[in-house]
Amino acid sequence: MYKIIGINFKNSNRIYYFDPNGLEFSNNLKVVVETERGIQLGTVDGEVKEVEDNKVVFPLKKVLRIATSEDVKKENLAFKIEQENNEQSGFDI
Repeated sequence: MYKIIGINFKNSNRIYYFDPNGLEFSNNLKVVVETERGIQLGTVDGEVKEVEDNKVVFPLKKVLRIATSEDVKKENLAFKIEQENNEQSGFDI
């Protein structure tokens, strides 16, 4: 059996599963995780669950740590910049 935790990311309707790395979480807690895209901030969705080995998609990336207020500020700033860039790069039809 493997322990997993569901993590949701901004602009995503999908939940991704990670190794909780021995940490305890509450729902909606911000955490820092290792993803295929690098280090990202996500939000805990649910509780740690135990699942059978054959239900796990490997490699199972780990939650690195609980996010700090500085992590959240950086994410909000990056999101704001991304939104501004998207608005400016629009095109007319």
